[in-house]
Amino acid sequence: MRNLILASLFLATSTSDVWANSAGSRLTTRAQLEAILGSTAVTEDFESYAISPNAFDGFSSPLDSTTAIRGQGPGLVIPGFRVRTEVGELQWYGTTVFGGNSKRLSFSSGQYMFVHFTRPVTAFGVDLLSLEGYSGRALIELFAPGPGDKLIGSFDSEVVNNAQTPTFVGYAEPAGIGIFTISTFVGGPTLDNLTFQGVPEPGGMALVLTPVAGLSMAFRRKRSAGVRP
Repeated sequence: MRNLILASLFLATSTSDVWANSAGSRLTTRAQLEAILGSTAVTEDFESYAISPNAFDGFSSPLDSTTAIRGQGPGLVIPGFRVRTEVGELQWYGTTVFGGNSKRLSFSSGQYMFVHFTRPVTAFGVDLLSLEGYSGRALIELFAPGPGDKLIGSFDSEVVNNAQTPTFVGYAEPAGIGIFTISTFVGGPTLDNLTFQGVPEPGGMALVLTPVAGLSMAFRRKRSAGVRP
């Protein structure tokens, strides 16, 4: 049933979306993501780091399950992913700082955040929030696993304009996603509730390849490989 649901999501994707995003499909709700991942989903809510509610701590990237920060850790986040920035710091926000209602992860304005999956995932989703009083859109870029970090899709988020009510972004790609990046805007975004899985079910996901195979092949002939920024 889960594979049939995923197949329907891909069939519902317009031709222009297929050209823009290879064989993958943008997910716009957590319900879509949960229908695909089912019991294989794991979620990092960034609640493990002890910090005053109205404070934030900056620290050097990367962040993964082995990281220790100011005497806390390892084990501050679940295994399966690593977060880094090219320059600048990562920032861990307390529950209420800048108008929030949960702990969140942020990064320096004007930079990209890179989220590397330990094993390729077929779908993921994450909540984006702004700082109180700010709004903007974030560019999301998806890269294939393996050497070369081939660009397989990109899209702009919906407007992120709330410190407590998140804007969800997600993506499904049957061939696997190795990395995704998020750009900043003034006052955001901050990240919460990163959900993913890294091991497809036996034979799973293959069903979705057939409906878009012809378009996907044509897309690959027309578009050269992308390189991570």
